[in-house]
Amino acid sequence: MVRLSPAVTRKLFDLPSRKISEIFSKTAESHKHRVSPSQVRIWRTRNKSRIPLWVLCELGRRRGWSLDHLEKEIIAISFKKGQEILAPNLPIVIDPVFDSILVHFYGDGNPSNCRFTQLNKERRKLFARKVEHVFGRLLSKKTDYGVNLPKLVFELYRWKYKIDFQKRRVPDQIYRKNWKYKLACIEAFLLDEGTIDSNSISLRNTDPLFLSDIRRLCTAIGYKCSKISKMGHRVNKEVLGFYILSESVPHLYKDVTALEKESPVLHLGVKQLHLKHLVEILTSHGKRYSLNRLILFALERNPRTISQLSLVVKARHSVVLKAIKRLECRGIVYCIGKCGRAMVWGPSNFYKYLSAKQKWIIDLPENSRRILMYLVRNGPATRRTLANELYIDCSNLYKNLNPLMQKKLIVKRFDNSGAAWYSSLIDLSEVLSVTLPKNGGGDC
Repeated sequence: MVRLSPAVTRKLFDLPSRKISEIFSKTAESHKHRVSPSQVRIWRTRNKSRIPLWVLCELGRRRGWSLDHLEKEIIAISFKKGQEILAPNLPIVIDPVFDSILVHFYGDGNPSNCRFTQLNKERRKLFARKVEHVFGRLLSKKTDYGVNLPKLVFELYRWKYKIDFQKRRVPDQIYRKNWKYKLACIEAFLLDEGTIDSNSISLRNTDPLFLSDIRRLCTAIGYKCSKISKMGHRVNKEVLGFYILSESVPHLYKDVTALEKESPVLHLGVKQLHLKHLVEILTSHGKRYSLNRLILFALERNPRTISQLSLVVKARHSVVLKAIKRLECRGIVYCIGKCGRAMVWGPSNFYKYLSAKQKWIIDLPENSRRILMYLVRNGPATRRTLANELYIDCSNLYKNLNPLMQKKLIVKRFDNSGAAWYSSLIDLSEVLSVTLPKNGGGDC
């Protein structure tokens, strides 16, 4: 159904009602119903009257109006007596955004009630932007639980792809389109059902067929994925899922940013920022000089959770968690509280009152700490002496001596014979004791 302005309606129905009814009687069989003169008078006189699309096309054709002219005259569209879409975008373009909306309906949509349910305010707003981009301005009320949609939106998808919303399957036509359409569908599923953290990207659902379709879209673009496996339970239903492997994550982020430049409404919101951080973590592997040092620097500025730390130090969640547990055992950090279900970590009271040199010593590897203790207690020594006394291989000795010299904890000197001697630059009182407090000034 379409609605026209009053002026256009009067111009369109300028013939007598009986005459217009006779015109429509010739095409009644093709449209499966007859049009009476009384119905024509209602269309002509009633304010904001809705007219069937085929009636507009038939009268416009007799007047010689082109399709472009007819589209400009339509001010609202609807499905029978359902909600209207104001200022519709005609013709409706089948672009990547159009296909992504279909996956949103499969994920959090409720076609029987013409509603999209989403408690997250940002995701709800992103979905509404997509619908208005494709169809036009919505009159439906946006609630705290979702968006009420015109029935016309669902009917268009049923007509276009010949689908049944009860059976959630990606239409075969989408597989034959280019990578932009496939990626738009993956983004929609990732926004509703996916998880992006500092470890990986996982996509989960309780429908194995629908999940296999999403995985097929991922592999069609070239992303490497794990096999679908069990990942939990939800209301007596088995939750299945798969991961996009780490080697494909930078490729995914590159494609997402490229598609966003063409269609700004295709955006992942906060999840896109998480995706960017994950790419930085994966591409910065091996480029950080000391994970412990970075963690302690971050905690000295502000207590943080494991997830927050992983974003700051550019390391995986699991790697940061292991480092925190090691520091906790040494009494350097402790749990100061909780933020929701996440534990918040901070430096211990013992660590706070250490000098700068002592904080550097904490971060030393075990062999480097043994070398420093030997030089402090026994005085200068050569490399051969250190290797023999501490049972460290000469080939690995440089790896343990260099950090000490860089941090100016020891110094290298040569004697008249050309032999290299190493001596400590700190006193015994400045060196940390081997045994640290168990709780480090606080308990979890």
